Amino acid sequence: MRKNLTKEEEQKRIREWTQGKNLEELFQNYGGLVEHTVRKTLSLCHAVFRRQDVEDLTQDVFVRIFEQECSLLKQYNEEKGLHFTGWIKLITTQTVMMYLRKKDRLGRLGKNPLEPIEREIGQENNLDRKTEAKMRLMQIEQRLGELPVLERLVFKLHFFDGLSLQEVADSLRRDVNYIYQIKHRAVTLLKNMLKKEKK
Repeated sequence: MRKNLTKEEEQKRIREWTQGKNLEELFQNYGGLVEHTVRKTLSLCHAVFRRQDVEDLTQDVFVRIFEQECSLLKQYNEEKGLHFTGWIKLITTQTVMMYLRKKDRLGRLGKNPLEPIEREIGQENNLDRKTEAKMRLMQIEQRLGELPVLERLVFKLHFFDGLSLQEVADSLRRDVNYIYQIKHRAVTLLKNMLKKEKK
């Protein structure tokens, strides 16, 4: 169960955790949050899952956090506007989505994850077959790396990780209207990139 820590206490704990100290306390404080986020992400993706899947994925999240001398924790930067709780939820969501994509990029979730993306960028007519859809998804993922950091993060959280714009705004501690503008800018940039590829 997560304890309510003061900002100073949390900053002290984060410094200890990034140094590989008291990692059991990190698990105790955020294990419940990670498990809840795993369940929520699986549900949002309409994935069929068992209790064991949730437990395994919860463990996978902490393996990712602890591996390579806690490199993911060291990447956390409060100055970028993301609270530490939001950072843990982001790592959790990414872990679940990697698991689902690995199982089946287009079939496991009971729906085509490209549909909302393609509606935004106007490419849905090119997705009559799964092979084409997979190629399009790979193309979009490759182009994402060319977007500015904030646009790329908002796009991934909203379209790939299934978070609503309000949830993205809450995670990044930004106004939802601002997040909408960032999403719109990301979509416009991607649309222009894909148009240039066709020429």
